[in-house]
Amino acid sequence: MNAEYSWLLPSCLALGALLGTLHFVLLRHMVDALVAGGPIAGALAASVLRLAVAGGVLWTVAQQGALPLLAVLAGFLIARFVILKSRKGT
Repeated sequence: MNAEYSWLLPSCLALGALLGTLHFVLLRHMVDALVAGGPIAGALAASVLRLAVAGGVLWTVAQQGALPLLAVLAGFLIARFVILKSRKGT
């Protein structure tokens, strides 16, 4: 492992955790709004935006190589795990 990855991989892991947290928190808010009878068009627009941001970040990181992409995906999955565990009782 060269010196470039010594700071890049932890940064990508943190970016993935931030992206995953944002993604799943916004997903929860969107589902709550739909359950409460909110507009479907707003939920659809929020979903498209949420997926576009996640896809754009993942595509951008993928340009750096496989290891940074895997680090972002690991952070994303860690955030998913933490959010699902914290919401299990609700």
